[in-house]
Amino acid sequence: MKKFCLAYGRNLDLKRMKKRCPNCSLVGKVLLRDWRIAFYKYITIERKKGYAVPVGVWKIDEKGERELDIIEHFPTLYRKEMVDFEFNGKKEKALVYLINDDHPKYPDKPYYEDLLIGYKDFGFDEQFLTEAIKRLPKKKVFIVSTTKPDEYITALNCVDIKSSYGMQITEKELQCYDGIVIAGGEHDVSPKWYGQANSFCNMIDEKADRQAFKIIDMAIKYNKPILGICLGLQYINVYFKGSLKQDVKGHRDVFHKFYVVDNSMMKSCFGKKFIASALPRKYFGHLKVLDNTLFKCYLGPTFTANSLHHQCIDRLGEELDVVAVSQDKTIESIVNKEKNILAVQWHPELLLESNGLKIFEIFKSML
Repeated sequence: MKKFCLAYGRNLDLKRMKKRCPNCSLVGKVLLRDWRIAFYKYITIERKKGYAVPVGVWKIDEKGERELDIIEHFPTLYRKEMVDFEFNGKKEKALVYLINDDHPKYPDKPYYEDLLIGYKDFGFDEQFLTEAIKRLPKKKVFIVSTTKPDEYITALNCVDIKSSYGMQITEKELQCYDGIVIAGGEHDVSPKWYGQANSFCNMIDEKADRQAFKIIDMAIKYNKPILGICLGLQYINVYFKGSLKQDVKGHRDVFHKFYVVDNSMMKSCFGKKFIASALPRKYFGHLKVLDNTLFKCYLGPTFTANSLHHQCIDRLGEELDVVAVSQDKTIESIVNKEKNILAVQWHPELLLESNGLKIFEIFKSML
């Protein structure tokens, strides 16, 4: 026997729904009263007096319900409820999938764009989605930095993230933050941490090194997302038992073309090519992004960004994946998906008028 099923997210996408549930049939659309949209990274709806949610109305059979159960990861990610709604002047009951989460979280760009496909199919107003995003609580992060990181604070403010900074933070204090940013700095990571003598390092601050490693350790312990920038990437690589080239030529005060490595989340953001132009052209290079859906959605397969470092990754740390490289194969971005870590070798906080803000948007989607 068939039953009504209400769709409010990606099941509004007509092509997607036909693949997910071939035997389902679309019967209409309604406003579901006294409910509203909410985001816990993924979309859901929740009861709230005075609000309304536009929904598509499908008829599904038992086989279709089993297919949707698998796709919606029932009962772990989503649960099922029968809800009352009015359809064609009659009071009816319908199946609806509701998320099993209580930690509000911003959706990433590819997921949000998927939602817009269904909204376009049904002629729904995107304002229902944007209003739900506006209701999300502001995120707050701790910036690991030996000096006041004005450019980082500005960049985070641009994506509506509050921040504070310093080199000292307790475990109890860290738990009040949604994530950490490890900023760039003037000193080099001491080579003693990766078993080498000092050959080309300039300033060394072992006290700062120890504190940075300690904060990374605490962030991982409490599942706090990490964004590492320049020195921050180097700290992360060494933390995971990698090593650094103590001096690399052609990467100080230049621009690189970056190449996005397969399965890189940068590629989905920046498209196939882009130019970053916050500094004089001589300071830019091209980077390649390796294939990763989310990274490519934000950055595309190739993009150009600044390069202001004289050290880089030599031996890649354990548990880390490469997502962007420069033309000379220097590793320019790494991730640890399981521990929610992203790090870049360039300085996106200096590129806010071009593509730099997109790195902070990616980080926001991780929080």
